[in-house]
Amino acid sequence: MAVAEVGGMLASAVLRVATQKLGAAIGGRIMLQWNLDRDLEGMKATMESMAAVLEDAERRSVREAEVRLWLRRLRDAAHDISDLLDEAEAAAGSKSTAVGKLGGMIPNLTTISPKIALANKMKTIREELKEITNQHLSFRFTADSCHKEQQVITDNRATSSKVDETLIVGRTEEKETIVSSLSERMAEDTVILPIYGIGGIGKTTLAKLVFNETRFQDYSKVWVYVSQTFDLRKIGNSIISQVSKSESQLTEMEMINRCLDELLAGRKVLIVLDDLWEKNQFLLGDLKTMLMFGRGCKLIVIVTTRDEHTAKKICTTKPYRLELLTDDICWKIIKEKSAFVARDDKEQLEDIGREIASKCGGVALAAQSLGYTLQSMKFDEWVSVRNNDIWNSSTTSFPYHNVVASLRLSCSHMLPYLRLCFAYCAIFPKGHTMVKDHIIHQWSALGFIEPSDIFSTKQLGEAYVTQLLGLSFLQQTKAPSTTRVHNKDSTLLIMHDLVHDVARSILFDEVLDSGKNINIGGSSCRYGILSDCSKPLEVITPSPAKIRALHFLGCGKIELRGVAFSSASCLRVLDLSGCSIQRLPVSIGQLKQLRYLNAPGIKNRMIPKCLTKLLKLEFLSLCRSRALSALPESIGEIEGLMHLDLSGCSRLEELPKSFGKLRRLVYLNLSNCHRVKVVSECIGGLTNLEYLNLSQCPKIRFLPRTLGSLTELKYLNLSDCFGIKELPKSFQKLKNLVHLDLSNCNCVKDLSEALDGLAKLQYLNLSSCRHYGNQFHLRRLPEVMGNLKSLRHLHLSGFLDNIFGSQPRVMDTLLEIGYLNLIKFEGNIFEQLPPDQSHNFIECISALSNLEHLNLSNNVSLYRVPVSLGTLRKLHTLDLTGCIGLLWLPESIGQIDSLKFIFVKGLLKLDSTLLRFKSSSTLLPNFVVQSVDERSSNLVQLLHANPAELEISSLENVKSTKEAERIKLLEKRMIVTLKFNWTIYTKRFVDDIEVLRELVPPSTVKFFELRGYSSISFPTWLMDIALSLPNLVEIKIVDLMKCNILPLGQLPKLQKMVLGRMKSVTKIDADFCGGARAFPHLKIFILYNMKGLQELHTTYCCGEDGVNEFMFPNLQLLEIQNCPNLIVKPVSPGAVRWDIECSDNVISSWGGNAQTIISSSSSPVSNLVVSFCKVPLHQWSLLQHLSALSHLTIHWCTDLTSSSEIIQGLQSLKSLSLDGNEKAELPEWLGDLPSLQKLEITMYPSLTELHEKMRQLISLQSLTLSSCQMLTSLGEWFGDLTSLQELHISHCQGLNSLPEGMRHLNSLSSLHLSYCENISALPEWLGNLTSLKRLDIWECRRITSLPESIEQLSMLEHLEISGCPELRRWCELEENKMKFAHVQYKSFW
Repeated sequence: MAVAEVGGMLASAVLRVATQKLGAAIGGRIMLQWNLDRDLEGMKATMESMAAVLEDAERRSVREAEVRLWLRRLRDAAHDISDLLDEAEAAAGSKSTAVGKLGGMIPNLTTISPKIALANKMKTIREELKEITNQHLSFRFTADSCHKEQQVITDNRATSSKVDETLIVGRTEEKETIVSSLSERMAEDTVILPIYGIGGIGKTTLAKLVFNETRFQDYSKVWVYVSQTFDLRKIGNSIISQVSKSESQLTEMEMINRCLDELLAGRKVLIVLDDLWEKNQFLLGDLKTMLMFGRGCKLIVIVTTRDEHTAKKICTTKPYRLELLTDDICWKIIKEKSAFVARDDKEQLEDIGREIASKCGGVALAAQSLGYTLQSMKFDEWVSVRNNDIWNSSTTSFPYHNVVASLRLSCSHMLPYLRLCFAYCAIFPKGHTMVKDHIIHQWSALGFIEPSDIFSTKQLGEAYVTQLLGLSFLQQTKAPSTTRVHNKDSTLLIMHDLVHDVARSILFDEVLDSGKNINIGGSSCRYGILSDCSKPLEVITPSPAKIRALHFLGCGKIELRGVAFSSASCLRVLDLSGCSIQRLPVSIGQLKQLRYLNAPGIKNRMIPKCLTKLLKLEFLSLCRSRALSALPESIGEIEGLMHLDLSGCSRLEELPKSFGKLRRLVYLNLSNCHRVKVVSECIGGLTNLEYLNLSQCPKIRFLPRTLGSLTELKYLNLSDCFGIKELPKSFQKLKNLVHLDLSNCNCVKDLSEALDGLAKLQYLNLSSCRHYGNQFHLRRLPEVMGNLKSLRHLHLSGFLDNIFGSQPRVMDTLLEIGYLNLIKFEGNIFEQLPPDQSHNFIECISALSNLEHLNLSNNVSLYRVPVSLGTLRKLHTLDLTGCIGLLWLPESIGQIDSLKFIFVKGLLKLDSTLLRFKSSSTLLPNFVVQSVDERSSNLVQLLHANPAELEISSLENVKSTKEAERIKLLEKRMIVTLKFNWTIYTKRFVDDIEVLRELVPPSTVKFFELRGYSSISFPTWLMDIALSLPNLVEIKIVDLMKCNILPLGQLPKLQKMVLGRMKSVTKIDADFCGGARAFPHLKIFILYNMKGLQELHTTYCCGEDGVNEFMFPNLQLLEIQNCPNLIVKPVSPGAVRWDIECSDNVISSWGGNAQTIISSSSSPVSNLVVSFCKVPLHQWSLLQHLSALSHLTIHWCTDLTSSSEIIQGLQSLKSLSLDGNEKAELPEWLGDLPSLQKLEITMYPSLTELHEKMRQLISLQSLTLSSCQMLTSLGEWFGDLTSLQELHISHCQGLNSLPEGMRHLNSLSSLHLSYCENISALPEWLGNLTSLKRLDIWECRRITSLPESIEQLSMLEHLEISGCPELRRWCELEENKMKFAHVQYKSFW
């Protein structure tokens, strides 16, 4: 398009800004000081006379190049006047400072030089204006005699723009044609179909229609926005990111191609490459080569492009030319956008509107924009649009010209300030995502928001955005799921390419774009987008002083240098968020006109003091500067500062004393400043502050008394400031407070007085504000809260229950509350009150008629939900998670039509009552799929659910894949735990694989369970689970009867894996890993009931040299249960603990050379548990390969006959537990374990005596004998166990005495006797156990007294008698108490 055509369009806008600025300056102190008033008055009159003819000039500029040049000269002159006024103001400020320092003694030295310079510049501008005026007279422009101020275009509808609906008009037939063509070619490996046509015609919309067509529902889908910057790596990484659901940043094409081949092998893939501009045949060839994935991949690629030649070079089938819309369809779009039907004069406008529609060139975007523009126009203005000279321009060819002309026409009808804001958005590259709030701040800094006595700058900025959205000049978008650059709550905006072209044409020569070499060396540049933050600005532009806004993009690896911006003396906006800021350059202090500075992540401890000399700075963000420890003491000198973000400056300790001078400050964020201890009294000077965030500042002990001076404060966040003990008495003066968060401020004593009178409060969070020593001070709190009649959100989680329990009627007054959080409301508030109290607290909740969300989770004392809650007709969500005492729900709850979600996790007693609920209510997190009719199930109820935990059971009841697709599971980013459950051996309406294919989980899932799945294979997202669920920590796969492959491997964060009841799986080997370092952090691996499993390989071959590596290098626990045919090879797994149950082959199938296969000579296994093994112990060949084994448990293994080879492998054993055996004697080899320190013998009912060889256990320190009912004697040799420190004997009913040899156990410190019913007395020699510290006697009812020698046990500290009534009475006699008076802890019960 002819950019020059529109180049003068900003003249009127810039001229208006400069004229208003002149008017404000005339008569001011500064201009009088410089004697410039008369000059300024003359310039103002000249500019006003030219403004009167600008409408005619802009109209003629369409045809006359000389007029366009004149408009650009006028625009530049207006810019220069604005710069001059700013410079004069800045110089006056410098003069005042200098005179103050010198005491006024020699003022000429400080004033004469800048005065001469300003006078010279003023003279130059006057001469330039004179020439422009003379030329304007020669043009004989006509003044607009009926000139009137245009009204701001507004959109009063609830939804300002339905872009998709309007663009879809007239494209149904084209969609069907393309889909049918692609369907015929689905058997081909690769199909590339380009859609081409002029910009804005609807190529992207048509591609979206095809992309979302149900006939491609089993395809992996990828959408790539290419735009004018063709980057093959970016395209490849985008495909990888979207298929794998995790961000890819590969830099080498070889790695990208390899990853694509592996990722897409065997898949069906649909890719849209939107807005391809590249024409180079070789680059397009490289693109086609990259898209040839091979190995069974079926690929369909749709390309949208404006260029027919590009379409023909990239295609594999005939490109589709998208024809223009008919005039009738364009007229239909205009009517919808202009609210035509509601007009009284629509009959008179019909013919005019159709003529305008015929000028849209068949392009939907043009019709949209014009329709919105016409919405507020009167009849004569419609006629003016129809007859505008723009339509008659011949500098571009039809139809592209008419599209641009229509957009330009819409732009020409904008108010001047709105036109400036719109054009500024085009300084960024095409496809760039803009954050709405940042753009509004930049508009303000550049003076693009018209001053108003009624509305704030923020409000006007929001209105501008709304208008641009209505015009389709801006569009809302979402951040890609793989990026975390933008805050999740930010509103993101983007421009259509064609609109970007128009906006850039308006800016014309004012944009400096180093990345695209646009206007490099140009002298009129005002806005810069630079890709190198280390180069001097003078190298890029000869006029750096004219630059007003600088953005650095893609400089994250380049260290910022001051020369990149220091020469831009008129700079107003500086965005360094794309740079690596080691330290903020001191040259920042030279930018006297700077209003906006975004410099996050500074890596230095200090920022330069000269920053405080930027007196015009309004916006300052230093967020995430974790090294920053202090702000300059003179920070208060930036008196114009309105927005200050210091969040995440975790080393910052205090604010300077001058901080209170920032009287214009509106926004202050100090969240996550963990070291801040004191909020100074000076904060009371911030009388315009509206937003204050002090959350997660735990070292703050008190708030200043002057806090009450912040009478404009609307938002206050003190969450997690648990050091604050009380709120100042002035707190109740914050009458305009709307949002207050005091969560986890659990030391605050009295909230009643602080909250009293905050009548405008809409959000209040008192969660965990419990201070148990101050219930008296909180008694008035319910009464005070009852007066907060504007409350919408109330959070009382973990708050003092007895405060509100005594005054339940407080809820009757809070009628506006829509969200009520009562999580873990401490104590017994939910128990039924005495009969004379007619209402309890929870019943009073029924008075909240506007309540939509009620959270009662984790209230263990909630036993019933009153019937009266059924009157909450607006209730949408009810959370009862963890209310384990709840027995039933009243039927009235199930009759609430608006109720959509009921969370009932952990309510086992409530299951039988759930059937009474309507099918419209969704029970969470345990959602059960149920049939609704022959064609549908209730799965669609999950469409709007986004819980942290979700279990979908009875998936066999899903009636179609469309149902699974509709719930959009992938978009539910709150889900952390996800479970899919089919009932085994039941009828399916849809194959499990078809349902699972549509249930693609979000990448946020950390815990995943799949149960009852009956298909043989898995969908692609599960086969590539490492890419789909990169954050997975735990996975459980159970009851998969037909699958013989496992979709696991390459899960870098996985810590626990459970596989069970998968009879078709026979092998777990290297293929299971998916490559090297497959499970680097796996700690727990459980296999159970895998009866078909025959091999578990613990290593895999790594690299060309054939070195074996452990599959699970950091395994802590390996459990194998009921896997009778399993053999583990080639070595024992690297697990600290190994539990083997009913899996005899695992124990007995080890060869003699197993350990030599891996470089490590010993296994890290130190703890082994073997249960229910039928193989004799002498065949447990595994034990020969566990040289580090220190703990062994043998549970109900009957044959413990061993061999010398096995016993040799147990020489390092420290702990042995023999649990469960019918044998009458213990194995002889017990005495051959010289290192044994702990021995437990339990459940040996036939054992009569201990084996004498046990006397060889000279290292034994702890012995437990339990449930050996036939044991009658411990043996006289028992005294040889001289190292014994602990002896525990229980349930040995046959034992009637302790052996005499025990008196020699001088090291025994603990003796426990329980349920030994035949022991009638303790021996007198008990006093010889001089090391005894603890003595427990439980349920030994025949023991009636303690021996007299008990007094000799001077070391005894703990004596516990339980279930021995006679002995307890003996101990309670006064004459006996003295015998053990020295014992510190005594318990008799």
